[in-house]
Amino acid sequence: MQLATNNHSKSYQTIYTALPSENASRRATASTITPPAYIPWYSAVKKQPVPLAQEVRLELGLDTDFTYRSEIAENSEFWEKLCVMALNEGVIDKHVVGSLVEARIGSLEQLDTAQFIADKVLLAYSERIKNCEKNVQSMLQSKGVQCDLAPELDAWRNDQSKTDWSYELTIHDEPYYGCGGYDEENYGGLAIRIEHGAVVSALMFDMSIYTPALAKLFYKTVNVLSLLSFKANSLEFSDCWDELGGICDVFDNLKTPKSLIREIASAHYDEVLVQKLIDGDLKNALGFYYENDANLISQAARFYEATYLNDWYEPLSYFNGKSFGALVLQLQEELLLVRTNYLNDNELVVKKTIAAVLDVVSEIAHNPFDLGVWESGSDAHMEMFSFVSFGTEIEDETLEVENSNRQSIGESGAIRLNLDKGEAGYKQVENIAIGNYCLLLLASIQ
Repeated sequence: MQLATNNHSKSYQTIYTALPSENASRRATASTITPPAYIPWYSAVKKQPVPLAQEVRLELGLDTDFTYRSEIAENSEFWEKLCVMALNEGVIDKHVVGSLVEARIGSLEQLDTAQFIADKVLLAYSERIKNCEKNVQSMLQSKGVQCDLAPELDAWRNDQSKTDWSYELTIHDEPYYGCGGYDEENYGGLAIRIEHGAVVSALMFDMSIYTPALAKLFYKTVNVLSLLSFKANSLEFSDCWDELGGICDVFDNLKTPKSLIREIASAHYDEVLVQKLIDGDLKNALGFYYENDANLISQAARFYEATYLNDWYEPLSYFNGKSFGALVLQLQEELLLVRTNYLNDNELVVKKTIAAVLDVVSEIAHNPFDLGVWESGSDAHMEMFSFVSFGTEIEDETLEVENSNRQSIGESGAIRLNLDKGEAGYKQVENIAIGNYCLLLLASIQ
C-alpha cells in the first residue's frame, strides 16, 4: 500500500476528477489522464546465473541443444567388437576407446567419436591397399617390367564411377538382397563389407594373338589372378549349371567331328535344324535333349567351340587337388618351356611380364582358398558381378543376361568381416589389390 500526503499547492488528478460536473469543460477527460509508472520492488535485484547440475537441467528441460542419436546404442555390439579389432591391429589407441565409452549416450560427441573410429579403420584398409600396390610395382620394376597401366585401365583402378570392375570396402547397414536364406542376426545389420554393385562388368583378353603355348599360359595366369581378386571367368560361367559340360563330354567320347560341332553351334535357336544335323550314335547318346530341348545341344556346341576348339583353353580342373603355392610353381615351370614367336615382338614382353607377375604372386600373395575372417554375406557370390572375358560370342550373351538379371532386382554381392575373430582380414584385401593390379597390367600390354 502506498501512503499519500495532501499538498494543497499542487493539483492532483484522480479517477474522480474526470467525472462531469457543472463546469465539465474545465474537467480532465480519460484521454488526458496518465497513470504513474509502476516499478516492482524486485527489479532492483541484479540478475545472476544459477549453476545447475546436468541431471537437473535435463529434468527441468533446460538443455535444449541435446538431441538423442540412437545409432551407436542400437549397434553397441558392433562398435564394441570394432574397437577391439582396431586396438588389436594398432589402428586406434585406448584413449580413443575411452572417449567413446565416456561420451554421453546418444550425444553428438559419441556419434563423432564413433565416426572418427570408423574413418580410421577405413583409412587403415586404404593405406594397406596403397602400400600393397606400391610393393607390387617396385617388385615388377626390379624384374625389369614396365608397370604402368594403360590410361583407360588406370582410370578404372582409381575412379570407381568409371567402372564397377573393382570393389568397395565400406561400413554400413544397408540390407543385402535376398538374405532370407542366411541368419539375419549374423549377416544383417552394420558391418565392414567388401561389396560389388548390381552392374556387371568385365575385363577382356584376346588369346588369339599369341602362339598356343603362350596363350594357354596366359589364360591360366589370368585365372589364378582372378581367383585372388574375386573375379569370375565368364567363359566358364556360361556353363554355371554344368548342363553343357555333360553334352560336351558326349562330343568328346564319340569323337564328334569339329566341323559337325561348328554346324550344330551355328544352328542355335533352330531346333528343327539341330535335329536334322544329329543322327546315329550322337542322336542315341543325346536322346533326352534331342526330344525335349534340342537348343541345349546347340548351346553346348557353342560352348565347345568357344573352349575345347581353342588351343589356348584349359579347363579349370587343373586347380583340383593342388595347393595355391604348388599351382603357381607349376605355372612358373611351364612358362620356362614356352617358346615365343620371334616374328611377334610383343610375345617376349608378355612372357617376361607373366614371369614377373607369377613371381609377385608367389612371394607376397596369400592363400585365396581360405577366406579367413571374411564370410559370404549375400545370396550371390561376389565374383558373380565382376568378370574376366575372352571375347567369345557365348560370353557376350552370358554377360548381357547376367547384367540384366542383376539390375532388374538390384542384387549385389558382398563378403563381410567376422569381427568375433578380432582381426582386420588384411590378407584378403591385399589379395584383391594384387590380383586387380596384375590383371590390369596384363590387359595393358595386349
